[in-house]
Amino acid sequence: MDKDRTDEFISNILVKLWPGWEPAQVNIDLWTRGLKPYEYAECERIVTDFKAESQIQYKYPPTGKLLKRISIYAKKRAAAKQANPVLVYEIYNEKNPNIKQRFFISSKDKLLSEPNLIEQEANRNREKIIAMYDIGNWIIVRHWEKLYDKTEQEPDDELRGDAARDEAHQRILAEPDTPGRRFLVNYLKERGQLPESNKELVENVGSTLSGNEIPF
Repeated sequence: MDKDRTDEFISNILVKLWPGWEPAQVNIDLWTRGLKPYEYAECERIVTDFKAESQIQYKYPPTGKLLKRISIYAKKRAAAKQANPVLVYEIYNEKNPNIKQRFFISSKDKLLSEPNLIEQEANRNREKIIAMYDIGNWIIVRHWEKLYDKTEQEPDDELRGDAARDEAHQRILAEPDTPGRRFLVNYLKERGQLPESNKELVENVGSTLSGNEIPF
């Protein structure tokens, strides 16, 4: 991360997560040196996860703890790349599909044999993203499901952007009734985007999603 990106990271991520913090020059220098080897998006995810998970309410960002955590994560990522990383899911923004996070794990990771745990992790990460960014609905694209199709390994469908979003919607609409499916049905109805082929299937679906339920 270069100096400009580090300045952006400090103002857009650190200061917003710790709004009472006014970084002195010495803090800026520490972060500039500490973040230089790493990518912006990875550092953002690690820091926001730390903030969401921490049981200690730090008044200022704990620089040493965060940089150490980033370093450990980077080493794990490097090891995972050597073990053939597998894309297990993506979380993208409904309003802007280009705003998304992609999640990989090592092909040697035992988690690959536990689809239920991957599902739980995906839902937890989606909730964190919703808490951090109040900009529209966030959709999980479940790539891991293809890993458990023992009859046929499907190739990458190469769908991106609107096409990927529409495909994700179709898959959800074809599933049994759930709070997440009802949320999507009403969301598409309100915008006049419910596909004609699905209108009969969901004609009687009501808006039963409560304010405390998180879809998907």
